[in-house]
Amino acid sequence: WISLFTVINIFQVIRILYERRDIKLDREAANFYDKVFFDMTKKEFQVLWSLVDRALIKQNGYLCRDEQNLNAILMITKGQARVEKKEIPVAELGVGCFVAEMSFLTGLKPSADVKASSEIELVSWPYNKIYRLQKLYPIIYNKFQLVLSKDLTNKLKKYL
Repeated sequence: WISLFTVINIFQVIRILYERRDIKLDREAANFYDKVFFDMTKKEFQVLWSLVDRALIKQNGYLCRDEQNLNAILMITKGQARVEKKEIPVAELGVGCFVAEMSFLTGLKPSADVKASSEIELVSWPYNKIYRLQKLYPIIYNKFQLVLSKDLTNKLKKYL
């Protein structure tokens, strides 16, 4: 029995040491981790970042349209966009800003157009991946919602 307990304890110690090792992020991911996702651990962020899809939007292209379904949360990684309501500029979004996060958080369709002011690179989290994340890693999902809520709060403070 003592041998069995020793083996189990050694395994547990190795597992704990493995989980606590420092995570190396590439330059882009490290930049967004430091600026946007700092409420997560690096390991949690690595799981979330592994789910992204990438896209390129040409200048004057739409990231999302008023009252049209969007099945992903977007984050600008390069470039600028403007939020328009009935073709009237409401806000400017830059690197690290989320697009359509309010739609995700409320379950409603987007309430404005978001148009690229310049060529934009973005990452997106499709809803199906986010819902899978919710089931598999509820803590990461909750922290992602916190990040989205903080982004939305900052926009409201800035533009209202």
